[in-house]
Amino acid sequence: MELDPESVRIGIIPGIDGAVELLLPLARELDPMQTVLLDGWSGCSSVEEVASHLIGRCRAERLAVLVGESFGGPVAVLLAKHLPELRAIVMVSSFTTPPLRVLSVVTRHESLCRLGATFIRTTIGSWLGAAVLLGWHRAWIRQIGKQVVRQIRNVPAKVLGRRLRSVHRFDVCSVVDALPPMLSIEARCDPLRWGASVTSSRAEVASVKVEGVHLLAETQPKLLARLITEFLERLPAPGPGSKEELM
Repeated sequence: MELDPESVRIGIIPGIDGAVELLLPLARELDPMQTVLLDGWSGCSSVEEVASHLIGRCRAERLAVLVGESFGGPVAVLLAKHLPELRAIVMVSSFTTPPLRVLSVVTRHESLCRLGATFIRTTIGSWLGAAVLLGWHRAWIRQIGKQVVRQIRNVPAKVLGRRLRSVHRFDVCSVVDALPPMLSIEARCDPLRWGASVTSSRAEVASVKVEGVHLLAETQPKLLARLITEFLERLPAPGPGSKEELM
């Protein structure tokens, strides 16, 4: 017996800026009645703080699947430590090992991280950041570039620097004893994931590579919704009387 995606509550964790407006199309494509956008953590400065902040909400919303984009992927993995009822985790343009290892020298120092974050929040820096996130794709930059820039600049430099530092500190799967099945959806040419991977000895990990940019959820919601639904359809349904079935 397979899991019915239409009966599953799904939570979507946004990227490092914590903004969800551009993720609304993905939520609509999945199922607006069963999908929750997990925002509201503007004061959190690390992967661990965001996960801790969201535990109660995930339980209250009775979520069975977490979708984490970029920074949100490690958050989803950490949440699994506290949510044994999770049926699956979907990583979108994300990682369980640190991305851009060349930056590890910088991220060891909070002052350097804050300096980099300060530049990213400038007019030039934020537009460069948006262009990289959107793969220098002119049509997408015209369509949502201003919104991406606004989201980047809404995060204080101190907070942004600490969030950047937090994703380079450890292999996130090493702190979780057991994980549900995982799907990693990755853009073939994504410079922000160079050197990173989604691997775990504690879970089955399926990987799908697609043509696109780092912000896959914002630019290709129909494709992502289809891939997520197909993945969930392949998962076995919980057995009779199990905790998951009672959700």
